[in-house]
Amino acid sequence: MAVQAVSSRGAGIATEAAADASWQASLGQQLQRQWHRLQARLRSTWRPLTVALLAPPHVPGDALAVDAALDAFDAWAAEHEGVNVAVQLSSRWLLCCATPEAANGAQARELAQQQWAHYFGLEAEQLNAEWLTVDALQGGAKTAALGDVRLVCAVPRALIDGLKDVARERGLQLQAAMPWWAEGLQDSLDADAVAVPAAAQPEGSTRAWAWAEPGLLNQAQAEAREGRWVLTRVWSELASDVRAEPGRTPEAVAAMAPPEPGALAWPLSPAPRRHEGWAEGLNFLGPRVRTSFWGWALLALGVVAALHAADRAAAVQDELTEAQAVVKRLQRGERQVSVQAQAASVAQATQAASAPELQAESWRHAAQLAQWLGFPWADTLDHIDATSLKHKAVLAQFSLDLATLASNEGVQPDLKLQAAVIDDTAALQWLAALGPQAMLRAREPLNTPFLTAQGRYAWRLDVVTTGGTP
Repeated sequence: MAVQAVSSRGAGIATEAAADASWQASLGQQLQRQWHRLQARLRSTWRPLTVALLAPPHVPGDALAVDAALDAFDAWAAEHEGVNVAVQLSSRWLLCCATPEAANGAQARELAQQQWAHYFGLEAEQLNAEWLTVDALQGGAKTAALGDVRLVCAVPRALIDGLKDVARERGLQLQAAMPWWAEGLQDSLDADAVAVPAAAQPEGSTRAWAWAEPGLLNQAQAEAREGRWVLTRVWSELASDVRAEPGRTPEAVAAMAPPEPGALAWPLSPAPRRHEGWAEGLNFLGPRVRTSFWGWALLALGVVAALHAADRAAAVQDELTEAQAVVKRLQRGERQVSVQAQAASVAQATQAASAPELQAESWRHAAQLAQWLGFPWADTLDHIDATSLKHKAVLAQFSLDLATLASNEGVQPDLKLQAAVIDDTAALQWLAALGPQAMLRAREPLNTPFLTAQGRYAWRLDVVTTGGTP
């Protein structure tokens, strides 16, 4: 008679091991991802990456163009998670207006809105609801040598909100989103204010600069007024419509060209900036803030504390798993001692009550029961458990041939084991640890492989060995 016992204990261990392994693997992946993001953040702290964001020809504020650009930016961000990044916006996204007559920012925005309402039909309510507006102001006695600037720019709110969403999802530190030519215009105006002082030029003289991008020529013009250069015009023209004006040739400052036709987002060479001056007012995310040394020191301490906490959490989980396994073994041993004591008591009482009437068949059954009870169950199970744990085998099935156990005196019964293993090396090591009597009956792939911290369990082994002698 063979009794097949599919151990619920073995199945429970496998389930708990899989659950623990899944939790640990998930935690490990999250920590690894955050660590890679932190490394990228630190590498790009002093030289943030710069990304150009082009736009296809479209009506200002078109949602399809915004979605296409955000998809392109997300594709780039997926390969650069965690970095510091500044976005340089194509003029196709922007509405820009120079307002040299404005006395302050509020008046500058009002004059710009009037122009946009005239040319694009954007009323104040629509502009405030759908567009994000910023202004850059420079003027007065302190900046007389650098010229006067009253410049207002607007960009679709949906574009800036989308950039923030992508940055949040990819762990980016989005530092700036501004016209790609803004800092170049500031540098050109400052340089000409020194090299070509307005005070030495006839009143009304002009200076002009140009920045080329695919399909567009962005231009700016400053005029000498009362001994200083005043920014009077900022505009963009289709490259095909640009016509040379007699006596006026803009100075070509820079050009933005995609690496391949149709590209909407691509990296530019990072250049260290001082993040000062009026151009920073055109940052649609707000002025950038310099982080202090102590801020980085606190960040480093926080990272160390987080890593220590994660390591401690893993150690506590391992200790808890080990303690649970010890408790289960003690409970199993306690139950076995109790069952053996009860069986021995019952056997003695039965033998004492019916000793005079026992027949040969009864003696045979009694001897068989004694062999069953005398089998070293605890030692055998502990040995199997220890070898399985040591060689990373997840025990799923255990059976003992009771007929073999009771066949003859001194005969060791057959033990049939089934377990999941990682690979052939682990299988052979486990088989060798079971003893020289262990034989491999079958090796088949698991129907449902599972992943643990030790590796991926993909194979099932059927093994036959012999147990101890009663």
